[in-house]
Order: sequence, then C-alpha cells, then structure tokens
Amino acid sequence: MARAVYDSLTILAPAISVQSPSVSTASTAAALPTMTNGTTARYVLVVASVATAIQFGVAGVAATALSAPVPANVPMIFNVSSCTHVSVFQAVVGAVTIAPLEDF
Repeated sequence: MARAVYDSLTILAPAISVQSPSVSTASTAAALPTMTNGTTARYVLVVASVATAIQFGVAGVAATALSAPVPANVPMIFNVSSCTHVSVFQAVVGAVTIAPLEDF
C-alpha cells in the first residue's frame, strides 16, 4: 500500500550562536547543536545578522571568504549529515544562529 510522505521540518532543540572573533582575519568553529534526543541533527536552520560564509565539517573545519554564502537575515536550511562542526567567516562581525531541525 502506498503512503504519502509530507516533508516538514520543525525546530525542537536550542540553537547556538556563532560569531567571527575579528573582521576579515579569522573564522570561528563550534560543535553543531544536537537535537532533543542527543543526536546530531541532519538539517540545521542558519540565520546570520550580516553576510557570512559558512563551512560544515568535522573538528578543525575552517571557513574562508569562499565558503558557502549566507546572506544577512535570510533563513537557510543546510543538510549537515556526517558533519559535527560548523565554522563561520564574516567581513563584518555579526551573530549567526544555528538551530537543529528534526524531520518527520
């Protein structure tokens, strides 16, 4: 019997906030937030207060100006399967909020 599957993503766990330590000289890395059940999220919602470059990977990941762009105040969803850390690079210091999403 066929069954319909509807994609929906819901924020169910606390977000983290990441910010570059200085302008145009370094990136900051942090562990990805976990879902309420303690596992690493497969998808995250990212919102940046200023234009940001973002890179997902494992410990030691470093974003550069050429990493994936995140425009200011534009919510974006990223698939972060097999990633444990995130790094951001900003030309102007601002906050980046990263919230785990669970899918049903």
